[in-house]
Amino acid sequence: MPLIIGHGTRQVTTLSRALWPFIAGALIAATVAAQPIVIDTGGVVFSVAAPTGWRRETPSTPNSRVRFISPAKTPYAECAVIVQDMPALRGHTQKEFDLEIATQTDARELEQQLATQYKSPTVQAIAMRAVAGFPAQEVRYLAETKSAGRPIWTNSITRTWMTTPSYVWTLVCGGQGSDRIQAGNALDYWRHEISSFPLGFKILRK
Repeated sequence: MPLIIGHGTRQVTTLSRALWPFIAGALIAATVAAQPIVIDTGGVVFSVAAPTGWRRETPSTPNSRVRFISPAKTPYAECAVIVQDMPALRGHTQKEFDLEIATQTDARELEQQLATQYKSPTVQAIAMRAVAGFPAQEVRYLAETKSAGRPIWTNSITRTWMTTPSYVWTLVCGGQGSDRIQAGNALDYWRHEISSFPLGFKILRK
C-alpha cells in the first residue's frame, strides 16, 4: 500500500497514484556537452543541456517543458523535462517531499497506473537517485503504445522529485522500437547519454 504523509488536514499522495499518468504520457540520450539552454515556465526557471548531436523538438504534452530527440539514422530515443505545479501540495516542507520520494513504491501499483496509457507495461527496476541536489525516484519500465496508428514499444527511465512550494519534476528518457527487443536495444545504445542527462540539469528559480 502507498505511504501517505499527513500534515494537519492535508496529505501528500504517493507518486504512483498522483503523478504517473502525467509522467508516462510525456514520453513516447550522449554525453551532456552541449551549451545549456534556459527554460522559463512562468513559474520556475531551469537550465538543461541537450545530449551532443540531439535536436530540440516541440514538447509532446502540456507539462513537458523541453524535449530532445536522437540524431537521424541512429536508434530512436527521446529525453524530456516535465514540470507540474500541483497546488494541493502547498503547505508541505521540503523534508516531507524528500521523505515521500524516498518511500518504497510498489511496482504493481506503478504498472496499474501505466496501464491507463500503455499496453502490457512492466516495471523493470525502481531505485533512488539524485537530481540537482534533490532525492529522486528512478523507475525503468517497458510498455507498448501506438504512434500514427501503429504499435511501438518504449523502454524508458524516469527520475522524479518534488520541490516547495508545489512543484513535481520529472526527467524522462527512453528508447523506442517496433518490438520490446528493439526498444531495449535503443535504450542500451544511449545508456551512457541517458545516465548523463541529469548532470546537465539545474534549477535556477522556483
